Amino acid sequence: MPEKYLCFSLEGSLFAVPVGYVQEIASAPDSIVPIPNTPEHIRGITKFRSQALMVIDLKKRLDVCSTEECKNMIIINKGHNVGVLVDKVVGMI
Repeated sequence: MPEKYLCFSLEGSLFAVPVGYVQEIASAPDSIVPIPNTPEHIRGITKFRSQALMVIDLKKRLDVCSTEECKNMIIINKGHNVGVLVDKVVGMI
């Protein structure tokens, strides 16, 4: 059986991540605490389900010009949890 992917958008462009890496889809957090001396795409840490979660701004990581704040977060679990900010979760293929 072919692998399934979760599709999401950033500023109108579509991207995908293998579903096996996705733990959860959530709203973007209201509060993110910055981490000093980290790359610009690492937005900081937030509390999610009573755990500290590093949050990555994928627009900054991919150098995509941003016109609005991301509204969703995909929780990726590949050995450790990371929240990835995205504009919209589109569906699965």
